[in-house]
Amino acid sequence: MEDVKSSAQAYQDILINFFSLKLGELPVFDLILLGMGEDGHTASLFPEDLKSMETQKLVLPIHLEKLNHDRITLTLPVLNQSRNIIFLIKLQ
Repeated sequence: MEDVKSSAQAYQDILINFFSLKLGELPVFDLILLGMGEDGHTASLFPEDLKSMETQKLVLPIHLEKLNHDRITLTLPVLNQSRNIIFLIKLQ
């Protein structure tokens, strides 16, 4: 988990530098493409996970216990700042 934490911090630092963000500012992407999991999650943010409510960070490390898998994801405030969001959802 330590590696995913450092990866999340490194990505956040990249975003801060690239967008020249000051404290409290959020990056604004022109377009974000998202999918949706069968359980309703998007961007590795799961409805039942309290991390989904994070408002101070730009990027979060996520550990999926059921898959024993680590990921990083943008936070909801960052996603909500996007000028355009497209969801690609596979219907079964």
